[in-house]
Amino acid sequence: MLPVKSIHFIFLYLISFLPINAINSFDESICPSGKQSYEYLMSNAVHPFALSVGTSLSQTHISENTINPEYVRKQMLKIAKKMGPLEGEKWLRAESRIWYLLRAMPEYSCINGHNIHVATLDLEHRDIAVKDILSDLEHNQELQLKKCPLCQEKIDFQREQQDLFTVDIQDKIAGLVHYLNIDLLKLKQIPNMRISIEIADILKSGTTEIDDKKLENLTSFIKKLGNPMIFFHHYANPIQLSNLFEKQEHAEWFANICARIIEKLPNITHVCPISQPTGFVFRVTRNQDLPPFEYTVEQDKLLENIMKASALASDKMKNVRDKNSKDVKLNVLVSHQWKIMIPKHSYYDPRYALELLVTTIADKMYNGKFVSAVQPYISKFDGIALSVYPSLKFDMWKPDGSNILGEVDYQGSLGAVIETNKAFADKDIYIVEAGCNNADPKIKKEYIDMMLCVCARARYLGIPVKSLYFWAITNHPDFYMEWNTARGVTYFAPFDDLNIESINQGGKYLKEIIESVKQDF
Repeated sequence: MLPVKSIHFIFLYLISFLPINAINSFDESICPSGKQSYEYLMSNAVHPFALSVGTSLSQTHISENTINPEYVRKQMLKIAKKMGPLEGEKWLRAESRIWYLLRAMPEYSCINGHNIHVATLDLEHRDIAVKDILSDLEHNQELQLKKCPLCQEKIDFQREQQDLFTVDIQDKIAGLVHYLNIDLLKLKQIPNMRISIEIADILKSGTTEIDDKKLENLTSFIKKLGNPMIFFHHYANPIQLSNLFEKQEHAEWFANICARIIEKLPNITHVCPISQPTGFVFRVTRNQDLPPFEYTVEQDKLLENIMKASALASDKMKNVRDKNSKDVKLNVLVSHQWKIMIPKHSYYDPRYALELLVTTIADKMYNGKFVSAVQPYISKFDGIALSVYPSLKFDMWKPDGSNILGEVDYQGSLGAVIETNKAFADKDIYIVEAGCNNADPKIKKEYIDMMLCVCARARYLGIPVKSLYFWAITNHPDFYMEWNTARGVTYFAPFDDLNIESINQGGKYLKEIIESVKQDF
């Protein structure tokens, strides 16, 4: 009989041929400073590199999209009622959804002078509030608080204030980008940042038609940013089409919207129709943890529809560009967050073998499904818009981890780049999103150094990495509803709100690195 160590060795040798384990291993401790990595990345004038930030406009103001608080309440109640009182309440209370409910509540006041934000209550009073909100669920017309959880007196309901996409908000966002010293005039070959727009911001209220004044408002803002990489959809459908991409005809509508916007922006060089389609599909149809929380089509069909819409949008945008501005090439990207799946326990643990099998299956279900879905349309795209976040650990068959962990995961981050390059060897890679949800300046510095090191090592390996856009612009607590987190627990961004004075230590370090190398390309 072979000794245990020999069995482990043979087992590890065999599994080393699995794609999930094809990760180039480096020790995080040998990462150089961010300045050193950035200097290396900027040393090749033929292949420039963009270091910047990215954000979604859904994280800067409230629009008429499916993350709108009033819509969230109505949609959650609608789904819960279909399930019946007991199952509906269980669904609403689930950890994967409860913060949508809490954060969607408006501000209340009572006759005793209490001002109540349900999402900021302590645990005891929050439980009282949730019980009140969900009482008599079957006959509720709207999910609302009825009594003050602090004193049980009658409350007054205060409607939400809509934070419109005003010129003031636009100027503040542009001001933050400029303050980071990103030279908007010299970044010609690649985008100077990434911005996910809101389709809801350009539609006539209550219709699916474009409002010309709103379109002009949006495009004038984009021009203030220089040459950003534009995403047209980011985890939020317009309320007018809350189940966007469910029907075949939605693809034509979406593609026409993209083409109309690009027609107004002849100098934009890079776009991406839809942010992380696989993640969007999984979260809405499989996990039901993202508004609108349900679709009538299966996830495979929804993903297929999204890919068709992306390809059609690519064709229509390029046709518009060929007609209006042939001298400026339009590069269209396809987006994915490549998740490295790993066992939680070491290979000496008896649970390791099962976890390894589960990670291989999960990899095929998530990353493999994306590769298969995009392959029929790959000729329509000029590159990959890659999101990089920590590896997803599996505790037996249960996922243990998420994007909102503040972890420095070198191997998982480099692995995501390598695996993406293996799947799409002839495509440029733009890291359009990478973030560390941690307020500790030391951890944030390590994370920034680590991600720049990943990009530098990938370049050294011959992988065409073109950019690194850190997520996001601001940590404003009112605009992270898509994360389903408690208000005020997101620390990804260099600024804590839309004011320059709110720059944090992570932002100062990023600014210092950007300023350390002359951007002359």
